[in-house]
Amino acid sequence: MIKTTTSSIELDSFGIIQNTFKTRSAFKPVYVLEQANTIRQILQGKKAPIIVDASKVDQIKLSHYAHLLKVENIEYATAIAVFVDSSFQRNLLNFLYGIKKPACPFKVFTSRDEAIIWLQKYA
Repeated sequence: MIKTTTSSIELDSFGIIQNTFKTRSAFKPVYVLEQANTIRQILQGKKAPIIVDASKVDQIKLSHYAHLLKVENIEYATAIAVFVDSSFQRNLLNFLYGIKKPACPFKVFTSRDEAIIWLQKYA
């Protein structure tokens, strides 16, 4: 496990990058870039599915999630799952990003297990 300023990142046994956010600051562009660079180093030029665990972070604005999907931050992602604890957030984000069509498959879950199962298709 590698700890960044605002998250902890690890590659699990399924080949999925697990990025667990510790604070709301993890969504700031500078920290998203730090996380992307850490993931890039872990993957050594390969691509992998990524789960972002934001379930312990409160008061997240929709604009925060946009930072996660900038091209330079997802260039090593085959798919991104975001794990949240709010069904409302899950439904709203899945609707919005269903319209926006990110550069890689993107889906929001309230079940970590469902997120992992979905990501295994992209491993």
